[in-house]
Amino acid sequence: MKTNNIGGFIQQLRKEKDMTQKELAEIIGMSDKTISKWEGGNSLPDTSVLVSLCEALDISVNELLSCERISPEDYSKKAEENIMTLMKENEENKKVDLLAKIIGIVLLVVGIFLFFINTDEGYVGLTEYPVYFLDALSLIFVVLFETGIILISGEKGKSGILLLLRKTIIPVGAVVSLASAVIMLGMLEDPSTIGPNVATVLLALLYSCIIKVVVELLLAKQSQ
Repeated sequence: MKTNNIGGFIQQLRKEKDMTQKELAEIIGMSDKTISKWEGGNSLPDTSVLVSLCEALDISVNELLSCERISPEDYSKKAEENIMTLMKENEENKKVDLLAKIIGIVLLVVGIFLFFINTDEGYVGLTEYPVYFLDALSLIFVVLFETGIILISGEKGKSGILLLLRKTIIPVGAVVSLASAVIMLGMLEDPSTIGPNVATVLLALLYSCIIKVVVELLLAKQSQ
């Protein structure tokens, strides 16, 4: 069974009962953010809440793990299949998580290298003209660094990624803007261009704010 399949099954049963994530969370003594993570496929319910969760959804634990309603005659067979599947997926997930973390680290290193690498015309993210930090590049660096953070974190489900974006996207944009401002000031030769350049280096932070608004809207829609 896949984590996102179980999450989808929980979401399906919750909606069949006309419950919001917050209402289900209150019944089982959890937060609505936790329910959102389950339904987004980012994590599985802890064993301590499995019974109360299944009671709230009117299903058995075996049915939850199978992501379907089970007839009495198939119950034992499904239980054995679930155990074997869980063990196999656990090993596969460890390998995938390790690979994702490695790729995430590589992306961060490449992003930092490209940001500060010196060329004949200046820096990759900068030029010798009044507008030092280009629009496309500021967005690219924000996306590159944020992708690296997501991969290293191990978040997989939609809700988990959105929650991580909510926490990190503004700091990432601020760091990119601050670093580009420092480099720009170090290369600045004409003081009259400082105004346009400061406005331009703040674009990374602006893009981050726009992404944050989109993330908040998606999370609000998901919790309904």
